[in-house]
Order: sequence, then C-alpha cells, then structure tokens
Amino acid sequence: MTERTIIFATDLAGGVESGLALATRLAADHAATLVLLHVLPLQDSSGEGMLHEAVQMLEGDAERKLRELVPLDPSVPYRHVTVAGQPEQVIIDVAKREKAYLLVMEERPRRWFKGAIRSLPARLLGHAPCPVVAYRPGSELKPRSEASTKRQDTPLHQVEVLDLLTGLLE
Repeated sequence: MTERTIIFATDLAGGVESGLALATRLAADHAATLVLLHVLPLQDSSGEGMLHEAVQMLEGDAERKLRELVPLDPSVPYRHVTVAGQPEQVIIDVAKREKAYLLVMEERPRRWFKGAIRSLPARLLGHAPCPVVAYRPGSELKPRSEASTKRQDTPLHQVEVLDLLTGLLE
C-alpha cells in the first residue's frame, strides 16, 4: 500500500490560511501526508537571468514564508517543497512524482482583459494526475480536533462541501 499524499500548492498570497485549514482537514481525514508546495515562477523573457532569479527567490522571503506554514493539526505529517519553474507544469510534475491523491489550490477571481483568462486550477483539470480541489478564501475551518467537537461552529456550506468531498474521495 502506498502512502497517500495531498498537495497544497500555494503562491503564499491570498487565502493561504483558508487553504491550509482545508488541506490539513483533508489530510487528517484521509491519513495522508501533506506536501506544502510553493512554485517560484520564472519568466521566459528573463533568459539566462532566470538562474539568478531562482537563486535569489530560493534564498529569500518566499522560502522563509513557506517554512513557517505548518498543518493546523499537529498529527498530520508534512513536508515543504519549493521548485522554480512554470507553475502549471511544475505542479503537474510534482503531483505525478508524489503520486498525489489530491491537489488543493486557491481559486482566484477571473480577470477580464483581452478575453477570459482561466484560473490555474481550471487549467490543471484534466492534466493533473489526481482530483483538483479549488477553494475560495473565506472563513477558516477549524482543525480536525476542534471541528469534531465544535462542528456546529463551522458554516454549513463548508461542512456540506467537506462532507461531499470526503464522500467522493472514498
């Protein structure tokens, strides 16, 4: 039997806390290891300068912020992964390498300039080797230990979505 892995892919902006809470809950519910993934985006237009950009980013603030992220439930095993590259391809590659059970990512509002731009989670659908769970930042979920005793404190729509996800995954 292989170890289940849930990947929480984040750019360390936006609703990181909400996503971490959701990913932690899913990892706890499915006895999975949580991989906290941050992709350092590189611009093709930088040419050889991409190497210098990657080194600066790996040594900088983004790496420190990622290391500060830990699951809200201390019983959930986890590890940090930082990779430089094109986010869409890197996330797919890491999900394949980790044999991911599930991929959790923030769904950002669409931007409308020169036509519709699909979000990263939407672009990954059909290409990722596992289901993609997209969340929108909102009120944070309680850690599993608190959620089981205070489930009534969690907004109803979040409980329904988590119960639906759990049912689909099982």
